[in-house]
Amino acid sequence: MAYVWYDLLDDSGQTPHADPTHETFLLDHGFHETDQGTRYTIGLLARTESVDRLRQLNRQAYADEVHLGLHEKPAKHPDMPKPSADAIRKRKEQLAARGGSDFGEGAEGALF
Repeated sequence: MAYVWYDLLDDSGQTPHADPTHETFLLDHGFHETDQGTRYTIGLLARTESVDRLRQLNRQAYADEVHLGLHEKPAKHPDMPKPSADAIRKRKEQLAARGGSDFGEGAEGALF
């Protein structure tokens, strides 16, 4: 899977972001100190931003999977995002294919 994060720029700055008001991060390729020693990698700011974005995507994917019934809903999970519009659409298609709704379905069409 490719991520279209145009605001993480190469050193030339030739890749514009779709929203010019968004903060940009230079990739800063080079030799940087890491927990594993000196490595050729992207700079700390770009690395931190990339990991934060991947973590956010992972939380959203988990929330969507819970909504689709692939996992049990955790008892308490205050930072779990709401299911995406795509997950809600897929869930409605699942319910329509079965000809009804699930017991305990909430206002957003969630399973739990």
